[in-house]
This record gives sequence, C-alpha cells and structure tokens, in this order.
Amino acid sequence: MKTRWRILIFGMISGLLWSFVVPGTLSELFESPGETFTVLGAGMLTGVGVSFLLYLPLARLGRRDPVRSVLIAGILSLPAGAFLFGFVVSSLQLVVHMVTGANYRFVEDGFAPVETGFVYALFSVASYFVLPFLPLAIFTTWLFHRLVVKERPTMRSSELPSAGAAGSRSPHVRLQHK
Repeated sequence: MKTRWRILIFGMISGLLWSFVVPGTLSELFESPGETFTVLGAGMLTGVGVSFLLYLPLARLGRRDPVRSVLIAGILSLPAGAFLFGFVVSSLQLVVHMVTGANYRFVEDGFAPVETGFVYALFSVASYFVLPFLPLAIFTTWLFHRLVVKERPTMRSSELPSAGAAGSRSPHVRLQHK
C-alpha cells in the first residue's frame, strides 16, 4: 500500500478514536446527532491533517533518532491537533448551521474558529487533561512511526497531495533523451 494511503487511513482511524475519547465525551459534544457528526468528522479530518504534518519530520529525523523524534513530535502533536480540531469542528458546525439552521455550541455566540482552536490547544497542555492525553499523544505518534514511517521509503514533499504545482514533473517519470 502506498505511503499516502497509509497516512490517510491511519489519520482517519486515529482521529476518529481521539474524537470519541476527548471532545465527544469530555466536552459533552455528543448531545445531538448533528453535533456528533461534526465532532466525528472534525476528528477524522484532524487525524489526517496531523498525520500528514508528522510524516515528513518523522521520516527524516525518525530514522536517525527515533526515540527523541517520537517524543518531540508526540509532545507537539497534542496542542497542534487540539488547535486543528477546534478550528475544524467550529468550521463544520458553521457549514451545518448554514445548511440546516441548527445552532451548535461553536456557532451559537458567533463564529470564532481561531479562538476555539487556541482554547482547545491551551486546555490540552495547561490543564489536568495533559496528564492522560500527553502520553496518549506520544503513544499515537509512536504507533504512527511504527506502522507508517519506519522502514518505509521516504515520500518526498513533492509527492504529498498538497504539493506539486501545475506543470511539475512526477519524480517517477523518466525523461528519454534522443
């Protein structure tokens, strides 16, 4: 299976699991089916985003010093993932509000995705939530490193889905000289 697909699948599964554990139960965001949908969708999108963010640093540095790389990436992934989740969940709730008119927590008093992201990131590291979630973030990063990064060919940044401008060549295309 290609690296891109492994990152995508791992990110979706881990993001879905994180959204069940953290915001869904602790922040009581499973109060209605629509709100549950936005939380689970935001969790999956966040998991994919964080996985793609972690891949290149872990692929490049993780082979030389895997323990330190996983620890640093795991520690940084907690506030980064929390910020991204807060931003994405409030954005999804705005879309649901615009389509259905339903008011959920993050659009009731106005739309502030950056503020929501900062609040989630702050609470992820500056509260008692850090005690269970920091080891869980490091464990998830270690698992990502073991399942996706370790002993896999390094995917270049030009091979990532967001990279590769129009007119750029794929690294796998050989030019034939006449």
